[in-house]
Amino acid sequence: MGKYEELRREYMKRKQKYAEVIPDLMPGIGKMTMAIAETDILDIKTMEMIFVACAIARHCEPCIATHVKGFYDAGGTREELVAVIGVTVVMGGGPEANYASTALEAYDELLAEE
Repeated sequence: MGKYEELRREYMKRKQKYAEVIPDLMPGIGKMTMAIAETDILDIKTMEMIFVACAIARHCEPCIATHVKGFYDAGGTREELVAVIGVTVVMGGGPEANYASTALEAYDELLAEE
């Protein structure tokens, strides 16, 4: 198991712990995501591209790992991810460049596990 898969799994465990304290929080976030997906305006891959960009901009490594996996699972290519990273870095500058490399490393880790 790679570094980013471990990070993603640890994040899922932590989410379960605070879901016990605030039981409606995580299902509420899931419902919001599903409400967007059900409109069929954006496909899942496009949504995951946006999630990755936001995760980089928010400097959230567990979010990056989670949404790079979602993007990968939705058929996203490395070239598309590089384009998303480029747009994010242009909008956010240096700090985003540091977290952008995390997204690319997470994708490459998934490729290596094929």
